[in-house]
Amino acid sequence: MLLASVVVCQVERLLCMPISFAVFAFLFMACAMEVVLLKTTTSDPVFGRPPDDGDGDGDEAGDDESEEQIYYENLGNNYEHWARRRMRFHQRQQQHQQQQQQQQQQQQQQLII
Repeated sequence: MLLASVVVCQVERLLCMPISFAVFAFLFMACAMEVVLLKTTTSDPVFGRPPDDGDGDGDEAGDDESEEQIYYENLGNNYEHWARRRMRFHQRQQQHQQQQQQQQQQQQQQLII
């Protein structure tokens, strides 16, 4: 009985708090942006070429197409470069942790002896 009245009182207090609609709108907008960013970054053609519209205008379209191709190749290469750097960093970090663990084990064995 006492617990129920405390819970009801707390709920009423929360409902009466002066939280503006702008706070809820901001939180909704932030969540929506997170969803959009997650969908765009995890979709398959992130670094691929965009779909072709078929609006080719001769030589000018060919120049733009080659520039776009170079741009997307460079973008893909940059992504692969950073992915390799990140993998090497994690490998070095794991090796360093393993070395520390081995040193700690050796020190513990020396203390036991």
